[in-house]
Amino acid sequence: GVGCAVQAFRAVQDELGLKDVYVLGTNCADNSPTPEAARKFIREGLGIDEGKVRGYEFMQDFRVHVKMDSSKSSSSSSNSA
Repeated sequence: GVGCAVQAFRAVQDELGLKDVYVLGTNCADNSPTPEAARKFIREGLGIDEGKVRGYEFMQDFRVHVKMDSSKSSSSSSNSA
């Protein structure tokens, strides 16, 4: 799992009354404050034409996986999260 989802889950875990809990890789999305901030991150942070991006995800391997219009995924290293 990713910290942003797992930490919230772990905070309420004891209240759920579950005997065993297993957390598998959950997705994490950008929490950009505005659409323009997201476009700027893609353009300047990743160096990709934002007009060709269908979506992107911050992954557990500290890479950003980008889905392009061509339906092909690519990865970019990023120190921004």
